[in-house]
Amino acid sequence: MRGKEKLLFATILLGFISAQPKISAHLELGVYSPELTGFESSALFPSPSAATENILLGYGFSYQFYPNARIGYASHVSLELGNINTSPFTRTLTYREFSIESFYRPWKRIEFNFTLSPMYNTGTITMTTEATDAEWDNLLSDFGNTGSTVSRSDEMTASWFGFSSSVGVRYHLFAWMSLEAKIGFMENWYNETDWTFQSNTVTGPVLDLEDVPLVTTRIIFGW
Repeated sequence: MRGKEKLLFATILLGFISAQPKISAHLELGVYSPELTGFESSALFPSPSAATENILLGYGFSYQFYPNARIGYASHVSLELGNINTSPFTRTLTYREFSIESFYRPWKRIEFNFTLSPMYNTGTITMTTEATDAEWDNLLSDFGNTGSTVSRSDEMTASWFGFSSSVGVRYHLFAWMSLEAKIGFMENWYNETDWTFQSNTVTGPVLDLEDVPLVTTRIIFGW
């Protein structure tokens, strides 16, 4: 290796070492404002409340690979539990961010950051039903039983891509813990005709997930 090449390699290596890479994880509470039209207009599905429509719970982690840049992953979940007639159901909308973030610290404890994130998102509706089953009835009757009730759980799912951007401010309480607030928008390319049920394509609820404002607060643990 020539002298100039050695110098270039040493400079790059020194840059990565001096960057002091860090790993951090966070828990978050978010608020956003989608339009869940398909759930609100359904005769069977319970109308969403403010908590089930607007609240997001999340977690994530990030890796600081440069003095003022991070890459990371974050998952935000909108959750609803209830019953359709007497059958329990679970509805989730999961938004997954794969982020790159730049930041700077004008003061020792204060950080401002800007984040861009491509997204891969999913929706799931799971319902557990009970019914009689002729085959089980025949078998149990053959053993001297009177009958059976079979419990079955099925789900319909959808997936779509999206994109988000946000700005935030982080306050470093300690070297290992911080508080952060972010505000931004999500853009989702959701299509209600792309749901799947038992390997068949079906139509799901109409959801307006375009240009959705998003505010999150995070508690961050880093080392």
